[in-house]
Amino acid sequence: MDNIHVGKVYAEALLEISVEKKNSELIEQELQAVVKALCDDAEVWEFFLSPKISKEQKIKAVENSFKTTFSDTINSLLFLLLKNDRIYFIKEIANQFTLGNDLLKGRIRAYVESANKLSDSQIAEIQSTLSQKYKGECIIENFVKPELIGGLVIRFNDNLIDGSMRSQLMTIKKNLLQSKLGGAYYEN
Repeated sequence: MDNIHVGKVYAEALLEISVEKKNSELIEQELQAVVKALCDDAEVWEFFLSPKISKEQKIKAVENSFKTTFSDTINSLLFLLLKNDRIYFIKEIANQFTLGNDLLKGRIRAYVESANKLSDSQIAEIQSTLSQKYKGECIIENFVKPELIGGLVIRFNDNLIDGSMRSQLMTIKKNLLQSKLGGAYYEN
């Protein structure tokens, strides 16, 4: 099984529980905090992935560190993942939970790539446009990719809007090459 499939199975079960308890927003926030706590520090992450450290030691570490910090639902998930040697999937579980919760709440999560960091007003304009067009709350995550040269690439759900300068230049190049090869033979 791949990461996405495993993450989706756990996330769907967790989402079902959180909907029942009416705390899906809290669970989403806690999952993000757990991922940050476990995965952002390389030493901590290696501790939890190490086969040399027993499951009992890992569970004890979670109990000592997270028992009072996170809800019983998240602690139960962590214990289950540790007992089944599946803690590795926590990032994908959090990601899949967020996607499921967005769908449930009618939110659009758009990933906007730009050559430079977007200003707050530019982000607000993109949010407003997407919210109006797709009738839902819009959350924007901006990623800086200088290789785009200019313009934007927007990804959300199964949609891709590529208005980058790089893409436009590649289209021009392709068209020029096609017209060059159209009727005459050229040597390089």
